[in-house]
Amino acid sequence: PEDATTPSGVLLKSVLLNGTRSSTTTPEVDAGWGRVWLDSNLYFAGDARQLRIFDVPNAAGVSEGQTMTFPLTVSAGEPLRATLVWYDPAPSFVAPQALVNNLDLSLEAAGQTWLGNQLAGGESVTGGAIDVLNSVEQILLPSPAAGDYTVRVTANGLTGNGESASL
Repeated sequence: PEDATTPSGVLLKSVLLNGTRSSTTTPEVDAGWGRVWLDSNLYFAGDARQLRIFDVPNAAGVSEGQTMTFPLTVSAGEPLRATLVWYDPAPSFVAPQALVNNLDLSLEAAGQTWLGNQLAGGESVTGGAIDVLNSVEQILLPSPAAGDYTVRVTANGLTGNGESASL
């Protein structure tokens, strides 16, 4: 009961996507991020791992050009998956792309940086470019080195239209 929470819609979406499993590389055109597998991220008393949630409401979120950081310590043999989801308002009818607000997910450790949605063979790779098209970004390291990691969420384009949204 002390861990009970009323989740936001973006938190529910993030948790569902964070625990998906795919038979091929992700994301894929036909199956998205894969099949929802709740056992991959819902943990209970006595479990060795836990789900870490950072549910930040829009009013407490980032402003243009700002970055929020979230430190994580990863144990040996523990996969690391970080998923960022936010509500994005509807774009203008004549907008050149559908994404109105651009938040970017990155992960840093030991001099390496992984960017959201930069995947090869079903896992995140270093390098690449920030994702400017999606309101869901994910980083997956199936067997990262044990140690300290920093998850970053950066607001690289908050053009918005005044509608309420959540990070």
